Amino acid sequence: MAAWAETPAVRARLAGPIAAYDQVRSARGELPSGAGPRQIFLHTFAHAFMKELSFTCGYGSSSLRERLYVDVAHPDRPMAGVLIYTAAGDADGTLGGLVAQGSPERLPQIIVEALRRSAWCSNDPVCLEGAASGADTGNGAACHSCALVAETSCENGNRLLDRALLAGTPASPDIGFMTRLAPGYVEAA
Repeated sequence: MAAWAETPAVRARLAGPIAAYDQVRSARGELPSGAGPRQIFLHTFAHAFMKELSFTCGYGSSSLRERLYVDVAHPDRPMAGVLIYTAAGDADGTLGGLVAQGSPERLPQIIVEALRRSAWCSNDPVCLEGAASGADTGNGAACHSCALVAETSCENGNRLLDRALLAGTPASPDIGFMTRLAPGYVEAA
Protein backbone atom coordinates (compact mmCIF):
# COMPACT_ATOMS: atom_id res chain seq x y z
CA MET A 1 0.00 0.00 0.00
CA ALA A 2 2.89 2.37 0.77
CA ALA A 3 4.38 1.92 -2.71
CA TRP A 4 0.98 2.47 -4.36
CA ALA A 5 0.34 5.60 -2.28
CA GLU A 6 3.58 7.16 -3.51
CA THR A 7 2.93 6.70 -7.23
CA PRO A 8 2.83 10.00 -9.14
CA ALA A 9 -0.59 9.27 -10.67
CA VAL A 10 -2.20 8.71 -7.26
CA ARG A 11 -0.53 11.79 -5.76
CA ALA A 12 -1.59 13.92 -8.75
CA ARG A 13 -5.20 12.71 -8.51
CA LEU A 14 -5.46 13.74 -4.86
CA ALA A 15 -3.41 16.94 -4.86
CA GLY A 16 -6.25 19.28 -5.87
CA PRO A 17 -9.04 17.89 -3.65
CA ILE A 18 -6.81 17.69 -0.56
CA ALA A 19 -5.46 21.22 -1.12
CA ALA A 20 -9.00 22.60 -1.49
CA TYR A 21 -10.13 20.75 1.65
CA ASP A 22 -7.15 21.99 3.67
CA GLN A 23 -7.74 25.55 2.47
CA VAL A 24 -11.29 25.40 3.88
CA ARG A 25 -9.95 23.94 7.13
CA SER A 26 -7.40 26.74 7.35
CA ALA A 27 -10.11 29.37 6.83
CA ARG A 28 -11.96 27.83 9.79
CA GLY A 29 -8.83 28.02 11.93
CA GLU A 30 -8.25 24.27 11.80
CA LEU A 31 -4.99 22.44 11.16
CA PRO A 32 -4.37 20.73 7.80
CA SER A 33 -6.06 17.34 7.53
CA GLY A 34 -2.92 15.33 6.92
CA ALA A 35 -5.00 13.27 4.48
CA GLY A 36 -3.31 11.02 2.02
CA PRO A 37 -3.98 8.12 -0.33
CA ARG A 38 -4.11 5.45 2.38
CA GLN A 39 -6.78 7.27 4.39
CA ILE A 40 -8.87 8.18 1.34
CA PHE A 41 -8.64 4.63 -0.03
CA LEU A 42 -9.71 3.04 3.28
CA HIS A 43 -12.51 5.54 3.78
CA THR A 44 -13.86 4.94 0.29
CA PHE A 45 -13.49 1.18 0.73
CA ALA A 46 -15.50 1.37 3.97
CA HIS A 47 -18.30 3.20 2.17
CA ALA A 48 -18.34 0.75 -0.75
CA PHE A 49 -18.33 -2.15 1.69
CA MET A 50 -21.20 -0.66 3.75
CA LYS A 51 -23.26 -0.11 0.62
CA GLU A 52 -22.68 -3.71 -0.46
CA LEU A 53 -23.57 -5.01 3.00
CA SER A 54 -26.79 -3.02 2.74
CA PHE A 55 -27.67 -5.00 -0.37
CA THR A 56 -26.63 -8.40 0.94
CA CYS A 57 -27.75 -8.22 4.59
CA GLY A 58 -30.88 -6.14 4.36
CA TYR A 59 -29.61 -3.47 6.72
CA GLY A 60 -30.76 0.05 6.01
CA SER A 61 -27.71 2.05 4.98
CA SER A 62 -28.11 4.34 8.00
CA SER A 63 -27.97 1.30 10.32
CA LEU A 64 -24.30 0.63 9.54
CA ARG A 65 -21.38 2.64 10.86
CA GLU A 66 -17.69 2.81 10.07
CA ARG A 67 -14.55 3.12 12.15
CA LEU A 68 -11.33 3.87 10.30
CA TYR A 69 -7.93 2.90 11.67
CA VAL A 70 -5.38 5.12 9.93
CA ASP A 71 -2.73 7.18 11.68
CA VAL A 72 -2.43 10.32 9.55
CA ALA A 73 -0.18 12.01 12.11
CA HIS A 74 2.41 9.24 11.70
CA PRO A 75 2.39 8.02 8.08
CA ASP A 76 5.33 5.72 8.86
CA ARG A 77 2.96 3.57 10.92
CA PRO A 78 1.31 1.14 8.52
CA MET A 79 -2.06 1.08 10.29
CA ALA A 80 -4.77 0.48 7.71
CA GLY A 81 -8.01 -1.00 8.99
CA VAL A 82 -11.76 -0.67 8.76
CA LEU A 83 -14.46 -1.79 11.18
CA ILE A 84 -18.07 -1.92 10.03
CA TYR A 85 -20.64 -2.34 12.76
CA THR A 86 -24.32 -1.80 13.38
CA ALA A 87 -26.13 0.19 16.01
CA ALA A 88 -29.53 -1.10 14.88
CA GLY A 89 -31.79 -3.53 16.65
CA ASP A 90 -32.97 -6.91 15.43
CA ALA A 91 -35.50 -5.52 12.96
CA ASP A 92 -32.80 -4.90 10.36
CA GLY A 93 -30.53 -7.42 8.74
CA THR A 94 -32.97 -10.16 7.91
CA LEU A 95 -31.15 -11.27 4.74
CA GLY A 96 -28.18 -12.95 6.38
CA GLY A 97 -26.89 -10.98 9.32
CA LEU A 98 -23.79 -8.87 9.52
CA VAL A 99 -21.61 -11.39 11.35
CA ALA A 100 -22.37 -14.17 8.85
CA GLN A 101 -21.10 -11.97 6.02
CA GLY A 102 -17.61 -12.01 7.54
CA SER A 103 -17.22 -15.75 7.00
CA PRO A 104 -14.38 -16.88 4.71
CA GLU A 105 -16.96 -18.14 2.21
CA ARG A 106 -18.85 -14.81 1.97
CA LEU A 107 -16.35 -12.02 2.60
CA PRO A 108 -14.35 -12.25 -0.66
CA GLN A 109 -17.57 -12.25 -2.70
CA ILE A 110 -18.84 -9.14 -0.90
CA ILE A 111 -15.55 -7.32 -1.50
CA VAL A 112 -15.57 -8.26 -5.20
CA GLU A 113 -19.17 -7.04 -5.57
CA ALA A 114 -18.35 -3.79 -3.74
CA LEU A 115 -15.44 -3.27 -6.12
CA ARG A 116 -17.57 -4.09 -9.16
CA ARG A 117 -20.23 -1.59 -8.10
CA SER A 118 -17.54 1.04 -7.47
CA ALA A 119 -16.14 0.75 -10.97
CA TRP A 120 -19.02 2.68 -12.51
CA CYS A 121 -21.54 5.21 -11.25
CA SER A 122 -24.81 6.25 -12.83
CA ASN A 123 -23.47 9.82 -12.74
CA ASP A 124 -20.30 9.04 -14.73
CA PRO A 125 -18.42 10.67 -16.35
CA VAL A 126 -19.26 13.73 -14.22
CA CYS A 127 -18.78 11.84 -10.95
CA LEU A 128 -15.56 10.13 -12.04
CA GLU A 129 -14.04 13.46 -12.96
CA GLY A 130 -14.90 14.82 -9.51
CA ALA A 131 -16.72 17.79 -11.03
CA ALA A 132 -19.77 17.45 -8.78
CA SER A 133 -17.86 17.27 -5.49
CA GLY A 134 -17.86 20.23 -3.17
CA ALA A 135 -14.55 22.02 -2.69
CA ASP A 136 -14.76 21.66 1.07
CA THR A 137 -15.13 17.87 1.02
CA GLY A 138 -11.79 16.76 -0.39
CA ASN A 139 -13.73 14.31 -2.55
CA GLY A 140 -12.82 13.10 -5.99
CA ALA A 141 -15.19 10.61 -7.58
CA ALA A 142 -17.89 10.40 -4.92
CA CYS A 143 -21.59 11.19 -5.10
CA HIS A 144 -24.83 9.95 -3.56
CA SER A 145 -25.18 7.34 -6.29
CA CYS A 146 -21.87 5.62 -5.59
CA ALA A 147 -19.88 6.51 -2.48
CA LEU A 148 -21.69 8.81 -0.09
CA VAL A 149 -23.55 7.24 2.84
CA ALA A 150 -25.86 8.60 5.52
CA GLU A 151 -24.11 11.28 7.58
CA THR A 152 -24.73 9.27 10.76
CA SER A 153 -22.85 6.33 9.24
CA CYS A 154 -19.68 8.24 8.36
CA GLU A 155 -17.17 9.35 10.95
CA ASN A 156 -15.74 11.95 8.51
CA GLY A 157 -18.96 13.56 7.29
CA ASN A 158 -18.66 12.12 3.75
CA ARG A 159 -15.36 13.91 3.25
CA LEU A 160 -12.15 12.58 1.69
CA LEU A 161 -13.61 9.97 -0.66
CA ASP A 162 -12.60 8.91 -4.16
CA ARG A 163 -13.81 5.64 -5.68
CA ALA A 164 -11.13 5.92 -8.38
CA LEU A 165 -8.67 4.84 -5.68
CA LEU A 166 -10.58 1.55 -5.43
CA ALA A 167 -11.20 0.64 -9.04
CA GLY A 168 -9.13 3.07 -11.09
CA THR A 169 -10.49 4.98 -14.06
CA PRO A 170 -10.73 3.94 -17.71
CA ALA A 171 -7.85 6.29 -18.49
CA SER A 172 -5.78 5.34 -15.41
CA PRO A 173 -6.64 1.87 -14.10
CA ASP A 174 -3.41 1.74 -12.06
CA ILE A 175 -4.54 4.43 -9.62
CA GLY A 176 -7.01 1.91 -8.18
CA PHE A 177 -5.41 -0.03 -5.34
CA MET A 178 -7.86 -2.91 -5.69
CA THR A 179 -7.24 -3.30 -9.42
CA ARG A 180 -3.60 -3.97 -8.60
CA LEU A 181 -4.56 -6.66 -6.10
CA ALA A 182 -7.28 -8.28 -8.15
CA PRO A 183 -6.84 -7.58 -11.86
CA GLY A 184 -9.82 -8.44 -13.97
CA TYR A 185 -12.58 -7.57 -11.51
CA VAL A 186 -13.08 -4.07 -12.84
CA GLU A 187 -12.72 -5.09 -16.46
CA ALA A 188 -15.49 -7.67 -15.97
CA ALA A 189 -17.89 -4.98 -14.75
